Amino acid sequence: MKILYYCWDELTSEDFVESAKELGYTVAVLRCPLSNKLIDAEFSDKLEQIVKCDDYDCIFTFNYFPVISKFADMHKIKYICWLFDSPNLTLYSESVFNNCNYIFSFDKIEVLRLKAYGVKNIFHMPLAVNTKKLKTMIKTDFAKSYSYDVSFLGNLYNDEYNFFNQIKNMPEYYRGFFDAIIKTQMNIFGYDIVSDLITDEFMKQIRSFVCFQMIDEIMLREKDFFINILHKKITTVERLELLRLISSEYKTTCFSPASNPELNKVDFKGYVNYNTEMPFIFAQSKINLNITLRSILSAIPLRCLDIMGAGGFLLSNYQPELAEYFENEKEMVMYESQEDLMNKIDYYLSHDEEREEIARRGREKIEKDFSYEKKLSEIFQYV
Repeated sequence: MKILYYCWDELTSEDFVESAKELGYTVAVLRCPLSNKLIDAEFSDKLEQIVKCDDYDCIFTFNYFPVISKFADMHKIKYICWLFDSPNLTLYSESVFNNCNYIFSFDKIEVLRLKAYGVKNIFHMPLAVNTKKLKTMIKTDFAKSYSYDVSFLGNLYNDEYNFFNQIKNMPEYYRGFFDAIIKTQMNIFGYDIVSDLITDEFMKQIRSFVCFQMIDEIMLREKDFFINILHKKITTVERLELLRLISSEYKTTCFSPASNPELNKVDFKGYVNYNTEMPFIFAQSKINLNITLRSILSAIPLRCLDIMGAGGFLLSNYQPELAEYFENEKEMVMYESQEDLMNKIDYYLSHDEEREEIARRGREKIEKDFSYEKKLSEIFQYV
């Protein structure tokens, strides 16, 4: 099989190319600026030139690009995409119905939602890690040389993408209402109350201070955009509150693009390279936290797989698919409340052998079921 792979400098690009070639596929990598994911004549012309020069069986991307789907549909080429971001709003382009598409999403709820829209070629596919690379990088004995007690690697979203904080002229009544939603959702795992509470009728009430410029091609309503904004805000508040709580009792290190003055007891280390530094941090941390972005409704975040794949101990909030694919307190550990989180941190920091055994079993499960070779083979078998 000959694959034209569009690379937009996503973190997983090197792992995909290496693993696809390991499976015997021919991979040509396209790196080209894309000004608009919906329609870009210059980008389409570039694709035209490339496919004229060679016969490709498919075009492959991580996440969904409507401009590529439209091109592939016109030229009768299969378009395969694997989603690892949520939300991936371009997935709700009308082009999602094109016959050329083979869409694989890491989130079962997203798959069900798209099927309800009438999308046919959409499948559930958990994410993967480059197990061969990690096994070469991380030796088992090295993983016991700890530099950090509790680590969190991720974004705090206290930047220009925190759109909720940019809403102006919000009446105090609604500010209090949203604060209540945030606090309630933070105590609930495995069920999204935000989508129940933010209705089309409710959006009519708040149009005086929340309004979106809708795009005809995108099959989403105003409430969908606002729900995503609320999900990110909840994640910001949740991560700050948990890190503040944990750092009040335990040595806590955060690897994030930006620090936060509220977390004066957290040791901020800044951004780390996904391929060269991140696996060692996971291996050198006694406890690796996963605090899932709230827009990921059921899926296993890539961070969880990366942690376990590097031989790190994973302590995560409850996620439905994490509970489905992994055995709690055998291959990883999940918490269900702030109190439960603190109790489990205290317990596993003082039970080294049990913690290391869980990390070992987690790594074995990743190598067995979540390698790129295995998941890519499943994807191409579907196609």
